[in-house]
Amino acid sequence: MNTKARLSLVYPSLLAASLLATLVRPAAFSPLLAPHSPTTVSLSNPLQPPFWMEGGDTSHLLGADRFGRDFWSRLIYGSRTALTTAAAVVALSGTIGVALCILARRCGHRADATLAKALLIVQWATIGYGFCGASFLVVLPMTVIALVKARLNLNDLWNMLWKARIEPMSGLSAHFLYVWGVATMTLTILATLEHSVTAIVFILGLLLAPQFAHLFRSSYAADHGSLSRIVAVAMSVAILQAGVAILLESTLTFLGVGIPPLQPAWGAMAAHRISASAPPNLRWLALFPILAILLTASSSMLLAHWLRANCISNQTT
Repeated sequence: MNTKARLSLVYPSLLAASLLATLVRPAAFSPLLAPHSPTTVSLSNPLQPPFWMEGGDTSHLLGADRFGRDFWSRLIYGSRTALTTAAAVVALSGTIGVALCILARRCGHRADATLAKALLIVQWATIGYGFCGASFLVVLPMTVIALVKARLNLNDLWNMLWKARIEPMSGLSAHFLYVWGVATMTLTILATLEHSVTAIVFILGLLLAPQFAHLFRSSYAADHGSLSRIVAVAMSVAILQAGVAILLESTLTFLGVGIPPLQPAWGAMAAHRISASAPPNLRWLALFPILAILLTASSSMLLAHWLRANCISNQTT
């Protein structure tokens, strides 16, 4: 990326870093910032509206949920759930991904090429599982074209199909499809397990490790294997996957799996607010946890893009 393009990311990245710091602060100081316990049930004021609406009270700024738990306090503690879960997932997937890439690189070109093909197969298998064979939406048209031309031998056809499988994995759409596949596989696995934070961290960490290894390997040049470069690349991929992990954790809790019901989670809060049991005039409060999810995830992804464009590009020059 050229200098002009990198400079154009300065202001958005600063905004993303500031926003991310603002959202991380409640996670670090939840007991000090939250006015109430997020798990205390008070059946005397269920579904209490915000303080500026009729029936509201300043002791509950954003009102209470159907169990009388303070919505503002649960929103603050929800940031701790999202960020700690994301950090644990990234630590597990990053350790596996970086270790695989460095070990394969040290073992030589053949081991590195084998790892690349293995990662590709795992990624496409995950996409195919989660999106009903969406991985072949690119391969199938290429196959039809090859057969119509009828001038390609089997070797040329295989090379073309293999290329068609590799190129989409570097695009943004393929990464979203992979995340969709991870979410689907996680739902399938959690259906047979007890819902807990440990289970969701372990499953997401293992399923996201191939994508971490793929992103790390694509950015880690063979002729720039210094420790500073390894740290910079790993940090950028880790921040990116933290945003992905937050989206996945929020999606799972929105669907009611992964996190125990009493534990505050942004996804579960949004689901409760838009459920049929919630008053219609209060369903708009679901925007608060939804905005928290989107802002935290998008800020981490933008910050990761800036880190990769600047720190890593500067080391390659």
